Amino acid sequence: MTKEQLAEVLRKHEMFLAKESAAECADLSNADLIRADLRDANLREANLRGADLSKAVLDGADLRGANLREADLFEASLVGANLRGANLIVAELVGADLSGAYLAEAYLDGADLRGADLRGANLIDATSMAGVIQYSEEPQGQMGESPILPCETPAEQQMQIGIEAAMQRDGSGAEDRQRGSHFVLLGSLGLTTAVICTLAALAPLLGGKGLNSVPLSHALAAAVFGGFFFILGKRRSEGRR
Repeated sequence: MTKEQLAEVLRKHEMFLAKESAAECADLSNADLIRADLRDANLREANLRGADLSKAVLDGADLRGANLREADLFEASLVGANLRGANLIVAELVGADLSGAYLAEAYLDGADLRGADLRGANLIDATSMAGVIQYSEEPQGQMGESPILPCETPAEQQMQIGIEAAMQRDGSGAEDRQRGSHFVLLGSLGLTTAVICTLAALAPLLGGKGLNSVPLSHALAAAVFGGFFFILGKRRSEGRR
């Protein structure tokens, strides 16, 4: 698409948004807009489905409610762009610069955000992020302000930290519970041995015949051994130290 054709589409779209008669909504679906300069362009509610916007400059553009489904935004610059409610389902945003972009209520299902710069981007209330291919937390090796993600009020942030900590504890807890069950089994065998030894030691006193006497000290040792591992195993199984 030539610059003149693009300028005419944008002019008619401005008229459409102003509700002027005979105006047309911008239909740029599958358009070739590689490296296009669309800084501060008003593309609100425009149809850009499947458009090739790789390395295009859309800094400060108004893309509220725009259809960017399956669009190619590889290494595109969208610094400070307004993408509120935009459809970015399955869009390719690899290496895109979305720093400071406004993505509230945007649809991001299946979007590829690998290497994207989302520092300072606002994703609060993003409508859907199912299957998003995650961005790098340190885009292009640079440190900066973290993106504002959904559910990131201070209280919810603390809740999220608690959930993550619980998940980590659960991971190590599963191992502890498995080890605990082994200890319980070992303790049970020790207690069973203690009972058998006690019966064998008391057999002569009870008039038992054909039984070899076992010192009570053996029974006591088996009881201590079994009791220790049984209690330890139960505590580990219940997640206590």
